[in-house]
Amino acid sequence: MTRVRALLAKEFADLRHNPGVFLPALLTAAISMALPFFVAVAIPAWTGERLSDSSDLQVALDTYRSQRIMQGLDPEAMVQAWIFQQFLPLLVLAPVAASMSVAAYTVIGEKQARTLEPLLATPITTFELLLAKVLGALIPAVENVNRTAFVIRQVIHVGHKNAAVGGLCKKADALEALDDRGNLKSVGDIERKAFAVL
Repeated sequence: MTRVRALLAKEFADLRHNPGVFLPALLTAAISMALPFFVAVAIPAWTGERLSDSSDLQVALDTYRSQRIMQGLDPEAMVQAWIFQQFLPLLVLAPVAASMSVAAYTVIGEKQARTLEPLLATPITTFELLLAKVLGALIPAVENVNRTAFVIRQVIHVGHKNAAVGGLCKKADALEALDDRGNLKSVGDIERKAFAVL
């Protein structure tokens, strides 16, 4: 196991020296988070038309009107919540992009640095080599997921603190959660409401 740890430390050192490896994952995460805001908030603001007036999005209103937690939302917020929910699977692409990018770099980087042949000549087993390479790609991807989730939580916090991002929660709900100085009282309750909406 010490050989795997040593190889894993080498993988992380290589990744620290080449942070551009994470660029595809960062771009994927940024686009995945910006796209629903663009579709649900920016386009209606630019066009001056409400999403709830579109007959194409009537399915969102029909879907959410029957759900108890959504009944307090206005029709525009229901459609926005539905759009955000449709874009959630895109967030899965960020860790996939990170893993693919790191995995490709670990093999190509070894080949370019001409360290692959000496590495294969060491007494490390195939299983240990593959385990270190897989962990070297998996751990940064998991960290990417954690950072993406943190950013989403911050967006939800800011959105609720400022009484909703595009109307995803009732203004009264957001104001109930603020104390006299405008700080959040109960973040957990707001998160539960926000994730229930999304």
